[in-house]
Amino acid sequence: MDSKEVLLISEDPLVSSLLRKSLERAGYHVEACSSLAEGEKRLRQKRFGVVIADEAAASAGDVRKAEGDAEVILLGAEALQAMQSLIPMLRVAVPGAAMGPYRALLSEVLGRVAAGFEKQALLAENGQLRESLRKAEREIERLTLTDGATSLYLKPYFVERLADECIRAHRYHRPLSAFLLEVHWDPSTAETNSLALAEVGTVLLRHLRKTDLRARWSYHEFAVAVVETDLDGASVTAEKLRKVISARGVSCAQGTLTFSAAAGAATLEEGSDENALMAAAESVLRRAQRGAG
Repeated sequence: MDSKEVLLISEDPLVSSLLRKSLERAGYHVEACSSLAEGEKRLRQKRFGVVIADEAAASAGDVRKAEGDAEVILLGAEALQAMQSLIPMLRVAVPGAAMGPYRALLSEVLGRVAAGFEKQALLAENGQLRESLRKAEREIERLTLTDGATSLYLKPYFVERLADECIRAHRYHRPLSAFLLEVHWDPSTAETNSLALAEVGTVLLRHLRKTDLRARWSYHEFAVAVVETDLDGASVTAEKLRKVISARGVSCAQGTLTFSAAAGAATLEEGSDENALMAAAESVLRRAQRGAG
C-alpha cells in the first residue's frame, strides 16, 4: 500500500473536487468516488491509508465496516455546509481575510489526514514488533526444548510429552510404544562427533511420522515414542531405523564416518507409566546388545 493513498467518498462533486485538489497539492494520491457502493468496490480492490467520507455518502457504521485497515475521517454536516458556502468565493476575487474560514477548515482536514497516516505507520510498526516478538518467543522455545546438535527434543521435554501420551493411551485404550537406539560411530573426534549427531538427528526427523516423539536421551542414545503403535509395529520401525543409521556413511577429514546401532522396543502395559515404558525399552536394548556381542 502506498503511504500516501487516500480514498475520497462524497456525493457533492464540488466538495470532492475542492478536497481532491487540496490533498494532491499536499502530496497525497487521491481517488474519488461519488457513492459508498463505489467506495466499497475500490476498497475491495485496493488498500488505502485514509478514507475521507461525508455524511451524505454514508453513515459512520457503514464506512467503518467497509474500510478494512484504513483510517476513516468523516466530514460532518457543518463542515460540508462550510465548504459549500465557500466554494462560490473561490470563483471570484475576494479579500484574503474572507478566505480565513476556508483555510482553517482545509488545514483541519489536512491535519486529520496527516494524523491518520501517522497512526497507520505506528500500527504497522507495532505489527512488525509483535511479529518479531513472536519469532523470538518461538526461537527461545525451540532452544529451550531441543538439542542443538541433533534438533531433537531434550530428554526432560520428551519425558513430559511421553507422560501426556501415556495418560491419553490409558484413557482411550490405545496402543503406545517406545524404543531406544544406541548409536556409535568411527572415527570419534570433536569434528566427527558433531557430524554424527547431526546425521542421526536428520535420520530420526526424516524417517518418522510427525506425530512420533524423538529425543536425544544421552550422548549415544536416542529415544522415540510411536503413538497408536503396538509392540510389533514399534519393533519394525526401530529395526528399520537401526538399518538406515548403520548403512550411513558421511565424508569427513579422516575419510568416511561409519555407524553402528542397536535398538530395543517396548509397549505401554496396563497401569504403567512413562518411566516404566522407557525402562522396559532400555532392558530390551541391553539384551539385544548382549546377544550381538
